[in-house]
Formats: sequence, structure tokens, C-alpha cells
Amino acid sequence: MSDTAATPPESSEPQSVPQPASPPPPPPGPPPGAYAYPPVPGYPPPAYPVKPKANGFALTSMILGILGLTIGLCLLFFPVMPILAVVFGYVGLGQMRKTGAPGRGYAIAGLVTGYIGIALALLWLIGSIIGTFTSPMPTF
Repeated sequence: MSDTAATPPESSEPQSVPQPASPPPPPPGPPPGAYAYPPVPGYPPPAYPVKPKANGFALTSMILGILGLTIGLCLLFFPVMPILAVVFGYVGLGQMRKTGAPGRGYAIAGLVTGYIGIALALLWLIGSIIGTFTSPMPTF
């Protein structure tokens, strides 16, 4: 046996060096509608729209309406929060008509809960008046 049979013949072509793989794709961006930082200089702005903030009066109206129904029923001054909820609801709706800002649902929720709270306050007042005049006077 000869040594030439055990070794493969050398070719005159140079062996190809493996090329590096292409760079990995960039990581995915934030989900659509998420708030983002301002664009970094030298890079394009984000390709997704930034969601505008809801109207503050509308959100305050909804919060006051809910608080007026939950906490207000336990307190003696509970007509104050529902009345403020109705006022802020109408102010918020007026601002949204002019600016087109989102939050109409918040304002409507504040108006509904505010009117329910006012109705409950009036029922409580009427019940107190009727109860005062129809209850027997105590005798000592």
C-alpha cells in the first residue's frame, strides 16, 4: 500500500472560507399605540402614531361621579360630588367638540353617574323631609 492512496489529492483551487452570516434582524418595536420617547437625532421618527391623551375634565367627571355614588352615599354632603361630575362632564364635552380630543366615554359616564347621584340625593332629601313631618313627636 502506498501513502498516496490514504491522503486525498490536493486541488489547485483554494478552499472557500465560510462567509459570516448576515446580521440578525432588529428587535421588534413597541406595540402600536404605545407612548414613545422623542426621536433620537439621526434616526427616523417612529412609524406608529402616538395616542393622544384623554380630556382631563372628562376623566375628572367620571371619577367624581363614581365617588359620588360610592363614598357619597355614606356621607351627608354627597350631592356635591355628583353636581361637580355633571359640571365637569359638560365642560369636557364642550372642549372635546372644539379640539377633537378623545374621552367622550369618560364624560358620558361622569354625566350618567352624576345625574344618578343627584337623583339619589333628592330622594334622600324628600325622604328626610317626609320622615321628619310624619314621625310621632316623642313625649317625655
